[in-house]
Amino acid sequence: MKRELRGIRSEFVKGVSDPVIKGLLDDLYHHEVFSSEEKDSVMEEQRSRADQARCLIDMVIGKGERASQMMIDGIKERDKHLCINLGLISSLAGVEELRRIRSEFVKGVSDPVIKGLLDDLYHHKVFKCSEEKDYVMAGSTKADQARRMIDMVIGKGERASHVMIDSMKKRDQHLCSTLGLMSSLPGVGELLPLIYFLKKWSLPASVHVSRLLAGHWPIARTHGRYKKM
Repeated sequence: MKRELRGIRSEFVKGVSDPVIKGLLDDLYHHEVFSSEEKDSVMEEQRSRADQARCLIDMVIGKGERASQMMIDGIKERDKHLCINLGLISSLAGVEELRRIRSEFVKGVSDPVIKGLLDDLYHHKVFKCSEEKDYVMAGSTKADQARRMIDMVIGKGERASHVMIDSMKKRDQHLCSTLGLMSSLPGVGELLPLIYFLKKWSLPASVHVSRLLAGHWPIARTHGRYKKM
């Protein structure tokens, strides 16, 4: 949990509101994570909202795993929208999320990802016997296999659905971006100013940036003046 808080620290500081900070402090005091003096120090010694948020999360991280879990639970209860932005919870319940993406998942998932997901679902005991894996793979086409798998997982409920979603995020980020399960890669518009700056000063790094972009966005080949060797 400490690692999870460290991972969301920057976005938490940017996005958390004053009421949520105060609510989290009350929660942490109630659960005896903070003393009254520590609670007051966050609100009275830090002038800005961002400073209060930064002080809060750093103090909790320093107190270890139990404190970190308490804070994460508090964020989930008090600001679900923030939690979605921070990646602490899915934007929808797992079953509902899989139903939403079902059609596009069946169209877009690759054979290696299907096999990897099956391994993950078996490892996490969502599929509890090899016969369930075999049933999925017995589908005559990739689409049939994908359809069988997602329908079986949906039928197994929330835990199974979240295991599959988490596995998809690890195995195919591009697909997850397309399905709306995670933020997309930076747009060309966000990176083009960097390319122009690097090229202006004839810096070799512009070649690497252009190559990165060219692999994902065809327009970058024009703006980055990148040609494959």
